[in-house]
Amino acid sequence: MGKQMNLVAVEQRGPYAQFYNKINGSIVVAVELSNRATYTENATYVLRVAEAVEDYLEELVDRDIAVNTAHRRLFDVTIVHVTPLHKTVHLVKGGRIMARIQEYSTVDVLNNLSLENKIGAAVEDYVRAVRTRNEKQVKKNSYRAGRNPAKKDYGAFQPRYK
Repeated sequence: MGKQMNLVAVEQRGPYAQFYNKINGSIVVAVELSNRATYTENATYVLRVAEAVEDYLEELVDRDIAVNTAHRRLFDVTIVHVTPLHKTVHLVKGGRIMARIQEYSTVDVLNNLSLENKIGAAVEDYVRAVRTRNEKQVKKNSYRAGRNPAKKDYGAFQPRYK
């Protein structure tokens, strides 16, 4: 089982999931959910983002907790700085905004970078999971019995060579 969420509240409004700070009620992160994703993919995505926000808020509340700096190279998404405290996560292809991050302090740079990277990694994993499942579904639906395009088989009951 995952981490217990004491400082973060999650609310879904249409295609968006918003993550609130329970202490003051402000929105920390808002993410967009895909209508092509399954329940399991959406649930995994929401839990990963909630854990990242929980870590961020814990490190803000208790300064004795060491910042869990997670860094990973991102290929499918990029993080754009809108203002010093407001960041957005965009898809590289198409530029669609997948997440919005509202940070608290410009002084706490390491904690902010950790939150950005965790959210970026969660968005990238979510997008890849949805994309690969949809590609497999399309390939599965395009295959027809009795057809083998690799061998130029034009039908199950027709001669292969004329």
